[in-house]
Amino acid sequence: MSEAMINQAAWQHAPGHPLRTGVADLPQLATNEIRIRNAAIAINPSTGSCRKSLCCSRRAHIRPRSPGKGRGQGLEMLQPALEVLKAGVSAAKVVVTLA
Repeated sequence: MSEAMINQAAWQHAPGHPLRTGVADLPQLATNEIRIRNAAIAINPSTGSCRKSLCCSRRAHIRPRSPGKGRGQGLEMLQPALEVLKAGVSAAKVVVTLA
């Protein structure tokens, strides 16, 4: 990676506890994993309940545009501008380019 990344994270230790934010360690990339840098992330309370239901069977397209920040071994087939599919709740489109 050419520039340092800071992993800003949010977590909640238990239901009813406050949402906490802070810096978290970046895990090392494993074989067949990629890291995507996000400019903004929304935390949606309905996402948790949706994960418990069938609505997560929808697919969101991930399309190239968000700067990629590295790839693990075994992902040589991924190239900039490659379109991939990802199962998810959101229909948001994300664009990925690999460093």
